Amino acid sequence: MEQAAELRVHGVSGTPIESMLDDPWPTQVAGDDDGRIFRRTHATPPDRVVEGYHWGRYTAGSPSRALWLLLLPFALVNVARFALLMPARRRRRDRLADGVLRLLGLLSTVTMVVAACYLAWGVLARQCGPDDDCGRGFWLLARFSDRSDGIRTLVTALLPIVLLAVLWQFDRLGFPHDPPGRPRRERPHSNGDPGDPGFWRGPLQTSSQRAAHVTVGCAVAGLLALAMLGLPGRWAGYEPAFTAACAVVAGLLGAGLLANLYVVIANPAPAVLTSDGHDTTALSRRMRVARYVTAAAALAAVVLSAHGLDHVLRGRVRPQGVGGLFAGVANGVSALLGLTLLVFLVVCAWLACCADGREMRAVPKPFRPFFGGMAGWIGAALGAVAGMGMSAAAVFWTARALGKPVLEGAGDGIEVASVYWVLAAVWGGLALLLAVSLLPMAAWLLRREWWWVLFLALVVAVGVGGTALVGDEVSWAGAGRQAEWITGGIVLVVGLSFLVFLLDRDSYPDQLCGDYSERHGLERARARVAAKWRLALIRYRYHHVLGLIALLGGLAVIAAALAGVWLIFVEDGSSPLTASATGPLGQLGVAVVSFGATGLVVLGLGTWRRAGLRTGVGIVWDLLSFWPRTGHPLCPPPYGGKAVLAVAGRASQLANQPLVGDGPAGRIVLSGHSQGSVITAAACAVLAEEATRSGHDGDLRSDRARTALGRLSMITYGSQLQFLYARFFPSYFGYDRLCGVYRGLGGRWRSVYRWTDPLGGPVLAWAAPSSAASFGPDIDRWHRIGCPDDCPGHTSKQRCGCPGGCAPDECPYPKYWAVGPDLRLRDPATIEDSAFEARRAARGHSGYPGDPAYEKVFEDLLQGHEVDPGACGVPGQATSAGSASQDRISGRISMAPK
Repeated sequence: MEQAAELRVHGVSGTPIESMLDDPWPTQVAGDDDGRIFRRTHATPPDRVVEGYHWGRYTAGSPSRALWLLLLPFALVNVARFALLMPARRRRRDRLADGVLRLLGLLSTVTMVVAACYLAWGVLARQCGPDDDCGRGFWLLARFSDRSDGIRTLVTALLPIVLLAVLWQFDRLGFPHDPPGRPRRERPHSNGDPGDPGFWRGPLQTSSQRAAHVTVGCAVAGLLALAMLGLPGRWAGYEPAFTAACAVVAGLLGAGLLANLYVVIANPAPAVLTSDGHDTTALSRRMRVARYVTAAAALAAVVLSAHGLDHVLRGRVRPQGVGGLFAGVANGVSALLGLTLLVFLVVCAWLACCADGREMRAVPKPFRPFFGGMAGWIGAALGAVAGMGMSAAAVFWTARALGKPVLEGAGDGIEVASVYWVLAAVWGGLALLLAVSLLPMAAWLLRREWWWVLFLALVVAVGVGGTALVGDEVSWAGAGRQAEWITGGIVLVVGLSFLVFLLDRDSYPDQLCGDYSERHGLERARARVAAKWRLALIRYRYHHVLGLIALLGGLAVIAAALAGVWLIFVEDGSSPLTASATGPLGQLGVAVVSFGATGLVVLGLGTWRRAGLRTGVGIVWDLLSFWPRTGHPLCPPPYGGKAVLAVAGRASQLANQPLVGDGPAGRIVLSGHSQGSVITAAACAVLAEEATRSGHDGDLRSDRARTALGRLSMITYGSQLQFLYARFFPSYFGYDRLCGVYRGLGGRWRSVYRWTDPLGGPVLAWAAPSSAASFGPDIDRWHRIGCPDDCPGHTSKQRCGCPGGCAPDECPYPKYWAVGPDLRLRDPATIEDSAFEARRAARGHSGYPGDPAYEKVFEDLLQGHEVDPGACGVPGQATSAGSASQDRISGRISMAPK
């Protein structure tokens, strides 16, 4: 028998290579310190080589990656770019959508810079003077307060300087994670194709975009430093030389701001590729000059501001209106962000409703894009809510540490701009909404039949309690006087919750009789497995909750932006909007965002001390930093490009070089778990693409790619390719793309899942319209990839060690249930004591290669076995599917996505 090579790719959390290969002493045979390829050294069949590609160090290796938590809003904006409904060929409307999203990303960066400057100069330098009581209990802050205005301005300038320096140094984080090999340009006039190696290297404009973001941040920080001197109209009364210097610096900062704003929106292509290895492309001389001139002007602005406060204005009244100026800038940036988000909403609706968008949504229901194709706006809204929430959290956390936060102009405390109060009220409202709807939402997620009763009781309780509160006074005192009505509503909802959760009407216990024995004494064991099914199947509904939060948060950001602009023109602080923002909802929001800021600080510090916590934080970046930096250039460095091309290159090496025994591997199996399945699917797309092209050197040369593709098979397990990636990123991993990968492999793709897996599910099969359920164990009729559109719904059949078909009770373990290439494993393997089978705990999302049935799946894949479901109601037989039959069943699927 020809030798086979298996290359395993792990999922999130950086699975240890020893666990991945089930070998305590694996040997590294290729790769580098970050992307490592190990080989199993013992307990391997003589005709097989087992290797593992470990990419976990890209996102969870160094404690410094805890700083990436600050970049979460940027990462969400970048992910939103790949959720847009864009066809393969680029259109004018696609360029418009990218431009609006880039502007939204720039405003997210500016929001963070403005918050840092507001903290530094609007709070610490301006409100912690000798005559103020800010933080007098802390000796270091007391010494700081006794210094002059200029010294305080210089000292607090360290905060925006450090932030901008961190963003500036992000240029250096791109190189270690860039894909190997010489730079390749992305295919022209394309929106991106996972099969194109140039796509995974990232846009050539990433370097110029990063430089533009940092330059705009420097310009904004410099202008805010000059704002410490008061409005520009007051400069004429200062010394002529000083006024001229301020005007020149302000002009340079304004020119740098406008020039780089154009770079962000227009996104001009660079002329040359880099040759120094530090970046995607070399910056033009004009951009480098603008970058350093703007940075120098920003530093000069800080020095001028400090000099003016201590010397030019010595003996004069402190500049008036500085607080209002800082508040106006914060309100203005918030308004621009909200309006841009509103424009992006319109653009996303345009992309979804045009002819190409409707065609991309005309796919089987389990593959249809989330939220009617509006997932891109949902992701951007989450990024905006997170970014503005983090800014408000930093401001209120500092204000609470120094004293009592009050509205700008109110005095008698630490003054905070109105926009931050409005944002706090937004977060307070979201927190209150989640708190009051937690039990009804949990009942709906767990598919309780009477979940709607809880929602009805919640509406009644909120209506009665709200009416009573409005009739009295919307305040903490009013809530205390109406406590009996509020308590009665809570008791009503909680009491009904016990009844709703006790009512169990699903058919899971009956479905389990097909997996386990029906004999008495196992009812409680089957009930425990059914409970795991219910928890795992939340994955098919949680996106509704996430979408609702993002929708409410995004609309609230837009409303908050407009409200902030309106408040600028309100002279007194007694407007209803201000009262609401600083009332109980705003106070709740202050507590929420302050708690969130404290949690981020604790989490960041904890990652430096605890490797386990650092790995947990790395999981977030495993999910968010997979994509190239197209939507936002300052998101964490992407690992997807290097991982995808490394896996594709290794498959080519195994197929073309004498690495196994005396020659290359005759069969190669890519084995991807969870996020690893996304990497292996993309690697297959790259090999299929490179097999048809020429002119490239290395492992992905066309002849080598064709050889590898002809010998390639794939097993994915615990995969999110259908229910998450195909729906959130339909332009890149949608139904047509998965069909193309399946056909490119000649049908040699098996997808393995468990119903107890909370993250992975079916990929190549889905419920037929005639099925009794749309997802989960209740499905009784299936459709599958590789079938013509008019093929009938199939039933799930068993495959086991029998030479032919066998009855369920006679099929020995290990076994799996199959609908064509989609295979389900039993979990736990057994629930009863046996002299011949070990009783194992449920494994859920982990341990797929360690399941005895996995070896059966692997052998069947290499031998061409596949359960042929046949027509509805016809007993299935375990048959061998040759290449002719595979070509027949997949003949109507095109490799190229629509």
